[in-house]
Formats: sequence, structure tokens, C-alpha cells
Amino acid sequence: MSDVIISLISTIDGENEIGDPIKIPHIRENIFAKKKSITRVEFYQAAAAGIKPQITFEMRVIDYEDELLLGYENKTYKLIRTFEKDDDFIELICEGGVNNVNA
Repeated sequence: MSDVIISLISTIDGENEIGDPIKIPHIRENIFAKKKSITRVEFYQAAAAGIKPQITFEMRVIDYEDELLLGYENKTYKLIRTFEKDDDFIELICEGGVNNVNA
């Protein structure tokens, strides 16, 4: 089922060296997923709403903790939608793909 490894990225509250509140990335690595393409129908429907889905990953529901960012092949993607296929699997529909060596 799984053919790629992704990272799921959330943020936690922290503070910088002078005590200002900041968001600190929290990265969970080595999550197994299956890379899928965006369907034509989904692409055009999203484009009509100003959204640009680029890639979908399918993974086990138990591994997903409501993260909003995803790392794959040194790029960071923003999750724009999730879809629970059944009790075991969820699809993460993503846009973006910003180069990022940390994710």
C-alpha cells in the first residue's frame, strides 16, 4: 500500500531568546503513505474556487494528528483538504510544494 515516506508538520507554541511568543515547527518523520494524483474533476472544481491541489497522499488514519503541513522530497505542502476513505485510511490533498530542506 505505502510507496513513499512523508513528514507531517504542525506547530507548537514557544518563545524566542527574548521571550516573545513564536510558533515552533514540530515534525513527525517517516510516515508511510501512498502518493496519488489529483483527479481532473477535483482539479477543475478546486481551480474554480481559487484552490490549486497538486498532490494527494493516502495514509492510515491512526497516523494523522490534524497536521496542516506535509513534507515530501524536500518540499513543504499545505494540506487543503482531508478525506476519510473508511475507518482505516485518509487522503491528504495538498497544494504548494515550496522548497524546504528542513521538512
